[in-house]
Amino acid sequence: RPTGLRRIRINLMGIKPSDEKISGLLEGVLPELESAAVNILRKDAVGRGAALWSLQMAVEKTLKAFAQHKTGKFRQSHDLFDLYDDVKDLGIAAKRHLLKRMPREPQVMSDRYGLGGTPTITEVTNAY
Repeated sequence: RPTGLRRIRINLMGIKPSDEKISGLLEGVLPELESAAVNILRKDAVGRGAALWSLQMAVEKTLKAFAQHKTGKFRQSHDLFDLYDDVKDLGIAAKRHLLKRMPREPQVMSDRYGLGGTPTITEVTNAY
């Protein structure tokens, strides 16, 4: 039975991007998820902050690629809820409420630079 990352890799291999923007966005998704996994395993505050940043980027790139595929454009934003709302009526299978597992973008940025609170291992693994 394939692991989550392996399943994502296989699914990404089956996508034929219709333009260079989609291709570029999708090429970054798996490396971000792999980086998040490695940083979670570090078991320290710096690693957890970096993991949340990588997760933010993976989801952001995915939503932007979907928007680009469906509409030919995507919003220049880091807000995952706004990006999701842009594609919610375009056939996306992901559920919006799952985004609540992720801290909002300003918190992710603070955690990335060690300026906010320290994300717990539970928060990070739930987001992952």
